Amino acid sequence: MPGTEHSSRLSVSLTELNTGSDAPEILPEGQEWPDRRALIESVWRDFIGVLDEPGTGDLTVREKSREDGEAFERWSVQIDGGDIGPIPAHLLVPDGALTAATGTIPAPAMIACHPTNPDGQAAITTESGEGRRPYGLELARRGYVVIAPDCLSAGERIYDGHKAYRTSPFYREHPDRTIVARNISDHQSALNALCQLPFVDADRIGAIGHSLGGYNAYFLAGLDPRVRAVVSSCGFGPFRHDPRPGRWGRRDWYTHLPAITDELEQGRVPFDFGQIAALVAPRPFFHYFGQTDAIFPHWQAISEALQGIRQLYDSLGHVQRFEMLMGGGSHDFPAEIRQLSYQFLDHWLDASDPSGASASVGDG
Repeated sequence: MPGTEHSSRLSVSLTELNTGSDAPEILPEGQEWPDRRALIESVWRDFIGVLDEPGTGDLTVREKSREDGEAFERWSVQIDGGDIGPIPAHLLVPDGALTAATGTIPAPAMIACHPTNPDGQAAITTESGEGRRPYGLELARRGYVVIAPDCLSAGERIYDGHKAYRTSPFYREHPDRTIVARNISDHQSALNALCQLPFVDADRIGAIGHSLGGYNAYFLAGLDPRVRAVVSSCGFGPFRHDPRPGRWGRRDWYTHLPAITDELEQGRVPFDFGQIAALVAPRPFFHYFGQTDAIFPHWQAISEALQGIRQLYDSLGHVQRFEMLMGGGSHDFPAEIRQLSYQFLDHWLDASDPSGASASVGDG
């Protein structure tokens, strides 16, 4: 399992974290962001463990279809995932992108990371899935090429004899790995797939997700600069004032980072998630969270941590690239918030003018 060799450089007593007046610092005074960022990434990589080499991203198309009235094709594909094997996904290809393949204007693209729904990819790419939040489907309707892979333990990747999101078989097979690192590698395989499609502009790829998908989106972007903009809905929950910090460690069902349990048993945490989310900076970053979210109920601490990230963007001269919205609602990605997030993506990925944003948003 991942150790804590580097954790002392960011770790803090849980008691201190919860009783102190301020959230953990992202960029302490007098430090430069490249150096601080390198430290945070080092600690993060130590805790997520080995990040396996992603697959080539080569696609095997199983089926192509088109729903009545839709201006895109739905491709059911298998992504080459390297040693882990093929990764099932939906690839939604707008008609405009297919036309562009023979011209000079490739389309923007999106990795759509699904929430904790047993349907996986289908939850966000079909109306019959999680119909309240079909952000993959809606982005395809806006002209984005969208790839939505199944995470391991969801959709077509549920372990035989187990319910969705039971990760114990993964840890039995890979005791030195974490599911967080597995998800990052698998999403990098999906990135590889997008980057080699002739109708995709590799300089205009974003990531979007809700809940599990929300943090998978910024976990990916934090370690892969090819993601040029990120949208996270209800996917951010700092350790500070979290009533259930053990959610990130060992559990009976979905275990993210087993070593977190060891840290908590010692009364400390190795980092706070504001520091991890800040790895995206200074690329465009959109956050939404609700005050009555039963999953992440500590909205005051969420707001405080996100304000810390906003201050980082401000210090880097890119405060306009960071957007945080707080609603009064539950653990959801409401339609009106989705529309605002799409407008954010349109702006920063220059969806209306393919000649624009790639050079300006790719730093960091």
